[in-house]
Amino acid sequence: MIRFLLLTVVFLVSPICPLVVAQSAGPGSYVVVRSSAATEQEKTTADLQQIARRMLSRAAVSLGVSPANFRYNHQTTAPGGQSYVHFDQHHAGYPILGARLSVAISADGASGLLSGNPVPATRFSPPTPPPADAEGEPRAWAFTNPWRPTVPRLCRISETVDPADGREYRRYTDLETGELVFRHSLDCSLRRRLYHGTSSGRNLVWREGDNYPGNLTAADREMLLASAETYHLYHRTFGRDSYDGNGGQLRNVAEATLRNCPGAQANRSVIRICPGVMADDVVAHEWTHNYLYHQNGLLYAFESGAINEAYADIFGELVDILNDRGLDTNDDQPRTGCDDGNFRWLIAEDAVALDSTLRDLYSPECKIDPDSRDSEHYACADPTDPTANVHTNSGVINHLFTLLADGGVHEQDTISGMGLTRAAHLFFYVAEHLMTPVTDFAAFATQLELAATELEGAPLPELTLLDLPATIHPDTIGEEQLLMVRRAVTSLGLAGGADCTLSPTLLPSPPGTCAHARQPEFIALMRQDWEAADNDWLTQEQATNPITWRPKRWSASDRLPDGRAGRAAFVPTPWDPDCAAADQAGSSSLLSPVVELPPDETEFVLAFDHYYALRPNVDGGVLSIARNGGNFLPVRNAAFLHNGYDDFLDASAAHPLAGRLAFSGSDPGSTSGSWGRSLVDLTAAGCRPGDRIQVRWTLGQDGCAGYRGWYVDEVSIGFCTEAVLPVEWQSFTATPRKEAVDLRWVTAAETNHAGFTIERRGNTGRFAAIGFVSAGNDHVYRDEAVRPGATYHYRLRQEDLDGSFDYSAVVSATLPHPELLVYPNPAVTSFRVVRAGAGPVTVYDASGRRWLSVSPVGEEVIISTEGLPPGVYLVRSGSATGRIVVH
Repeated sequence: MIRFLLLTVVFLVSPICPLVVAQSAGPGSYVVVRSSAATEQEKTTADLQQIARRMLSRAAVSLGVSPANFRYNHQTTAPGGQSYVHFDQHHAGYPILGARLSVAISADGASGLLSGNPVPATRFSPPTPPPADAEGEPRAWAFTNPWRPTVPRLCRISETVDPADGREYRRYTDLETGELVFRHSLDCSLRRRLYHGTSSGRNLVWREGDNYPGNLTAADREMLLASAETYHLYHRTFGRDSYDGNGGQLRNVAEATLRNCPGAQANRSVIRICPGVMADDVVAHEWTHNYLYHQNGLLYAFESGAINEAYADIFGELVDILNDRGLDTNDDQPRTGCDDGNFRWLIAEDAVALDSTLRDLYSPECKIDPDSRDSEHYACADPTDPTANVHTNSGVINHLFTLLADGGVHEQDTISGMGLTRAAHLFFYVAEHLMTPVTDFAAFATQLELAATELEGAPLPELTLLDLPATIHPDTIGEEQLLMVRRAVTSLGLAGGADCTLSPTLLPSPPGTCAHARQPEFIALMRQDWEAADNDWLTQEQATNPITWRPKRWSASDRLPDGRAGRAAFVPTPWDPDCAAADQAGSSSLLSPVVELPPDETEFVLAFDHYYALRPNVDGGVLSIARNGGNFLPVRNAAFLHNGYDDFLDASAAHPLAGRLAFSGSDPGSTSGSWGRSLVDLTAAGCRPGDRIQVRWTLGQDGCAGYRGWYVDEVSIGFCTEAVLPVEWQSFTATPRKEAVDLRWVTAAETNHAGFTIERRGNTGRFAAIGFVSAGNDHVYRDEAVRPGATYHYRLRQEDLDGSFDYSAVVSATLPHPELLVYPNPAVTSFRVVRAGAGPVTVYDASGRRWLSVSPVGEEVIISTEGLPPGVYLVRSGSATGRIVVH
């Protein structure tokens, strides 16, 4: 069965009005809302699912979801008698990655709570029928970063093995584009890297019921003993029957050959340990990874991966402390320092192949690991490797557990210990009932406090490694323990942010386009936002091996990241498992139309919005410019006024941009990016007045393991000019109409004034006269020689009787782009039809008779009036209709 991510948000709900009582900081936070669980009538039913669904229905409006979209997953029972019914959220028939809702019902049915991270329906685009299922193909809605979900995408789910590191991954790829949206590891490794291995039937040396110890080696015996002790700890203490909760067979592989031995590995239902690494805490560590996978699907990435590693350390060390086997010197005594001869809270002290213990749970700083989120050793997220710092940052949660269990002082805060039993029950409760696949430190802090609240006064079985019923611990969790939990998570900064420089790929809040210039007014010569046709833009591709290259071209996309509206140009960087055999390295370019720079201007600027999520140092994008028909030359980083290149591409990369400075990488801690605006000083880039320039955006990629791609939007090329009107001028405006531009100006005085010449900038980049208006204080001129959708620039030349003259400021106007435009009207020899949609253009006369129908390639078509009798005609394209008079 495939398990999906869940981001847990807990709500404390009343049937009438939700009341948020706990919330961790930041997006994707964990919230708690309480509710009355059942009415008196509802209590008569024994079906907890029905009660849970009624609670969900009452809270649905405040959650912004439909109860019908939640499907039952499983049910758990807590020591205090609470029952938890867990639901997975679906949309359009498919599960949502990270969306699970847990409904808790008290033993008497009088109260309950909802916890989880339901995704509001408003996150999804208007409903469209999803593509038909391929037989046996699992699908889910996924996010580029499940910890900070934005826009869900329908994905195909697959499990693959990376040939480079042997890890097994679950991958979510966009159903339409094939882009990799998200992936996470299915393996967990004791050492810094994770490796996958398999067990083979022919290598079976012992099974339950065989003679023990027989011919087993000491390492074999240790593995069987420790795996049995781990099983009994979970089964007899916490009531969980094996890692899957259903008596799953424990498969152990000793003398394993992993890629980086000495090491160890867990993979859902089996563990593998290299020679010389066998130890009781190592075995329990690896099995705990498997328990977590089946309990809650906690992902092995970023802070979720650190929690995963910490749990494995904690429960592994609990087995070590309780069994009195191996190097257990003074492990029943509290720790006092780094080297005090005490093995309590040290990991892998019995592993002979290791030079020293791996981690120190009580004092992580002794191993250069962080003991709090604000420690100098806290490792900021590495977006290139989500698993890079999981062992390091696990120190925060390890230290938290030891403070709660043994007590201690952190900074100025004193935490009174509650003992191993109560601390372990708190952590198990979170993992079994509250934890979600994307629980981070902030969510874990809230979950731990909630667990202390729910376990208050409940009888807690003692920790045991024996296959016997556990006795009840004499102490329960109360107000004092809840206070210590709150004090500890606050002292360690779990709900706050680490001191990391988390700058996005592109900085927000760009300066004004002409902020650097002497003249502050920006006049655009060319704009493109891809909302209309882009026929004047070209694409090119250059492949290292044209025979094996699969097209990766730029195209207009309306599926923009971070919920951005409209369309943008986009080129993907897909993940291709066959790239080694079928070379996919190459580049994809987007070329603008040729733009003429006015000969009488000097301060030229290029501005464009963009977003990129690219494999760091391997895939990257660059900007280049061609002048007057010459070769394209790269834009130097010094020419960028804002958001320039951020990294060098590896010189060994196979694509044409290898070794170049480029836009590359993604946001910290994520495989996604952020929208931002880049500004380029075209003068600094070598452009000169009167030049005819063309701009090119080129993305190079190796085609093997891409993140997402590069989006470009809101492109404008223009110049900076004087914005202040001379003192003689009071106002000058240009107002776009349906088929004309109205110019209006007012002057303060017109002594000895001859009149005004209206000038408009044409395709040559020069101003040319289009009309003349005589002297007066209030003037209007209508320019009808214009085209819908185009932008026009105007200025006035004020002429005196003595021949002197002065210019107004430049104003501009952009005409609306209607769904269907027919002009000129009336028509004599021909007329033009411009339409926003696709399909044929059909001409009818006033009686409804069809005279002709054409299917244009682009948005515009010229229709000859030859053969059309004079009269009134209707022109239709799709649902739009226009009227034309033929003379």
